Amino acid sequence: MQKAGVCSPFLQNNMDLIQESINHPDKSVSNFANWLEQFKDDSHTVATVSWQQLPFYDFLNSTADNVLVFNCYDPVFPGENNTNLLPHLTEANKRNNIRVVGSNTDDYLNYWCLGFDKSGQFKQYTKEELTGDFTKSFLCYQRKNTGQRWDLYQTLQKFQAFGTATLGKEQKGDWDIPNDINSLGDMKVWNSHLINIVSETQYEWRDPNNIFISEKTWKPIYGMRPFLHFSNIYINDFLKQQGFELFWEDFDIEYNNEMQWPAQIQMINRVLEQLKDVDLNQVYSRLLPKIEHNKDNLNKFIQTQKDKIEQIKNSRF
Repeated sequence: MQKAGVCSPFLQNNMDLIQESINHPDKSVSNFANWLEQFKDDSHTVATVSWQQLPFYDFLNSTADNVLVFNCYDPVFPGENNTNLLPHLTEANKRNNIRVVGSNTDDYLNYWCLGFDKSGQFKQYTKEELTGDFTKSFLCYQRKNTGQRWDLYQTLQKFQAFGTATLGKEQKGDWDIPNDINSLGDMKVWNSHLINIVSETQYEWRDPNNIFISEKTWKPIYGMRPFLHFSNIYINDFLKQQGFELFWEDFDIEYNNEMQWPAQIQMINRVLEQLKDVDLNQVYSRLLPKIEHNKDNLNKFIQTQKDKIEQIKNSRF
């Protein structure tokens, strides 16, 4: 193994990227880079799959260096020419000197839930501040415009009288909707809309071994709202395995793990049809035991992730 400070160009570039990101103007990037500092050690190099391309993965599959790789800030997006990079990361993780921690379920760590801890960066709300008087059936915040999100947005437009859906437009290399990862947004909107439709970041639609869950999922759980997922379909099973309650069954909807996004959109459509002519506050009261359970379970899940962090620091390989 190479000594610390004499690492390969690929690792040096990754390390430089992390170091530069500590003062990044995007607070979410700088928070993540600072969070990685706790895992640094002379016996290994800390790396992140975020923003990496195929040569980095090829390096991981050939290096003799000990590398602790974090796969938890973003999902592994396709590389150049739509190359699927995930199999390369999976192969690297089989090597004794590489440990991949994050969305891969064989060594799972969820980074984004940590912001909802009392010491995290997410805004803290009292139960009274989260009390709703529901006049709208759904809320779906979407910022970046991707193919599947466009399809969902088009469907939700049929229900625009009953809820709110957003979809960003790219302007001068950025999006016209702010990237608010640290609050529930306008509380008048939050407290008047019943169901949160979670349009997750991950679009590897049917992969049980890589479950990326961002703050988008934790917001309705922390913010005490029922939710429906539009994402990797296996997120539903994963959340249940972690003790969370889902809400599909409350509307007589069944999902299966072969569903791709058109089928998921139809599931959401069926729920919204049921909510057109009902008392939304009564629906919330009926679902409240599940909602309160999920809020309590989120605290337990966060503690599990904090325990995992200590395990990583004490036994990296």
